[in-house]
Amino acid sequence: MYKKILALAATALFSMSAHAGYIKYELSRPSAAGYGSNYIIIRDQDKSVAFYSITTGEGQFRTQEVGDSWTRNSLIETTTSFTGYGPTNLYAYNWINESSESRMWLMFSAGATDDTFNYSIHSFMKPGFNAYRPDSIPTRDAYYSGTATQVAVSEGELSWLDDPRYYRLSYDVPYYDPTQVPEPGSLALLAVGALGAFGVARRRKKSA
Repeated sequence: MYKKILALAATALFSMSAHAGYIKYELSRPSAAGYGSNYIIIRDQDKSVAFYSITTGEGQFRTQEVGDSWTRNSLIETTTSFTGYGPTNLYAYNWINESSESRMWLMFSAGATDDTFNYSIHSFMKPGFNAYRPDSIPTRDAYYSGTATQVAVSEGELSWLDDPRYYRLSYDVPYYDPTQVPEPGSLALLAVGALGAFGVARRRKKSA
C-alpha cells in the first residue's frame, strides 16, 4: 500500500515541477486609474516577479525599459501572502525626470475561487527633488482595490520575458512567512521522505 502512496506523491511532485514557467495575473482596473491594462507576471519556480505594469492616478509603475532615460522604475521589495501558489506582493518606485516621484504597494489576498484573488493598492505621488515648479505637481495619497484573475501568458510575452535586451528587472525572490503552511511541493517531498522511512522501518521489522 505504501508503494502506491509513494508513487502518487512522486507523480504529484513531478507534475508540479513540470509546469515551471510564468504565471500572469490580470488586475481589474482601479478607479481613477490611467490608461492601459494592469497585470503582473511571476516566475512559477520561485514566485519572483518577472514583469509588472500597474497604472494608478498617482503614476505608472512598470518594469524599467532598457534605454529609457526619462523615467526610472524600480522594484524595491517583494513578499507573499501565499506559499506555493497565488500572486506575489510588490513594492515599487517610479520617478519622472527627477520632477516627480511615486511609490506603490500592491497586496493580494485570497479570492472567491482558486484562480481569483483580491488586491489592494496604496500609492502616493509628490514633487521630486529637482522639480522646476513643485506647486504644479499635486501631492496625492490614494487607495484602490479590486480583483486579480489568473490568465494565460501569451506567446508574444514569452518572447521577451527575462530578455535583457528589452527590460531590466532584478531577480527578486519573495519572502515566505515561515509560520505559513508549507507549499504543496514541500509537502510532497515530506511525504516521499516519510514513506521512505516507513518502508525501511517495515523491512527491518520483518528481517528481525
